[in-house]
Order: sequence, then structure tokens, then C-alpha cells
Amino acid sequence: MLATPRDQLFFRSDQHPEGVACGELANRFGLYCIFDRTHSITYIISFAILLAVVLGVFPGILSWLHAWLAWSFVHSVPIIDGGDQIAQALTLLFVVFHFGDMRLTHWHTNSMFAHVDRLFAPVRAAAVLLFMIQGSVVYLHASIAKFGVPEWPNGTAIWYWMQDPTFAPPHWLYVPINALLSYAPTALLVTYGILAFEFILGVAIFFRTSARRSLLVPGLVLHVVFAMVFGLWSFLCSMSSLLIMYTYVPTFYSLRGDLQCSGRSVS
Repeated sequence: MLATPRDQLFFRSDQHPEGVACGELANRFGLYCIFDRTHSITYIISFAILLAVVLGVFPGILSWLHAWLAWSFVHSVPIIDGGDQIAQALTLLFVVFHFGDMRLTHWHTNSMFAHVDRLFAPVRAAAVLLFMIQGSVVYLHASIAKFGVPEWPNGTAIWYWMQDPTFAPPHWLYVPINALLSYAPTALLVTYGILAFEFILGVAIFFRTSARRSLLVPGLVLHVVFAMVFGLWSFLCSMSSLLIMYTYVPTFYSLRGDLQCSGRSVS
């Protein structure tokens, strides 16, 4: 929200002259439909919630507000980005993950409420499993669904994306990448490599925790490259969060024993 002008977030058109696409439910409960999209109060509320989320204060409460904010955004903007939809799903899962969380911040363990933590440990364990299922479904769909587009099976998809001015990278990056992708073996290697790696990420839910955790860094690198080449920066933020919760958090919690379950129980 800081890096994107309001007129680009809430794009005006003949279909949506006010720059918002509010349905009946969003008109009643959506932040950007209750107030004027350009009203400063909407941005003040948004920034306050997101800043508190980044700082990690009151996770048991802020997770609900974060989910409401993500829901409001997805149901208000005329043009929805895939990263926004992922963010909406993840924030709902974080509500489950932080259910009953009475800590002042998520940066430390509050021994005062240790008995409450033990009570809701199964809920958080279920949330971790839901994160893993979400990650698996997203990457399997990303890999398998691409075969319905002819350019992916024939290995030319990435080259064609590079030619689209909407997604083409800056000139200094376009020239060397386009030169590489104009060479058929390179184009095939890159295209099929993406399909293969997304499929591996999709089936990683069945891997041992150590093997699944080893996919975190390559997965982050993949999305950083996507962001640099195609400008998918908000998608990078959402998918980085999903990757961490999918590949790293189950191992982390099994090692610390916070969920009182073994790594194998969520593998």
C-alpha cells in the first residue's frame, strides 16, 4: 500500500467509476466500502493494523483484524492479484493459528499463560497442517494447471511472458534474459524447470521434514526472480509467507515442542 498509488490499487473504470467493486457483504463490512476509498481514515486504519501485525503485538487479537483487512481489500479492489487472494487465505489460517494466543507479542513465550498454550496446542497443530495443505494445493495447481495452456507444454511460455509489455522486466534485465530465452534449449530448460520445481513443492507435503525444509530457500529464490523479472512483488510477499509456514514452521515447532507433537505428525 505504501509503494502503490491509490489510483492503481483502486482502479477507476466505466464499470467501477468509484474505483471499488463492493458487493452486498463488502458494503456492510468491508473497510474500503464503508468509507470512501480515497478517505484518509481508510489508510490510517490499514497502516495501523499492518504496522501492529509487523511488530507482532497482541497476535491473538491482531490476527482477526489482519484477516478482516485482507478480506476487505480482496472484496473491494476491481482488479484482484493472485497474491491478494493468497494473503486472504493465509490471514484466515493465522486466525486459527493464533486462536487463544494471549501473548503480548509473538516474539516471546509468555510463561504466565503456559496452561492456555497447552490447551490450544492441538488447534495450532491443526492450523500448521492447514498451512501445509494450502501450500501443497497452491503449488500442485500452479504446476498441473499450466499444462492446459499450450505454451507451457511446448516450452515457450516464459519467452512469451517476456514479450508482454505488461510483465516485461526493465530494459537492462530484459536484454540478457531475452537473449538466453531466444535459444530454444534454454527456454525449454527454464520452462520445464519451473513446472518441475512447482510440482516438487506441491508434493513436498509428503516429504520428511528435513527434506521439505530444504526447499524453503530455493522456493524463495524462485519468487524473488519472478518479482524482479515480472514485477510480482506483492505476490512475492504472500508466497514467501506461505512457503515459510509450509516448509519451515512444522519443523521449527516439532523441534521446540511448542505444539507438543512430533515432526512426523505434521509431515
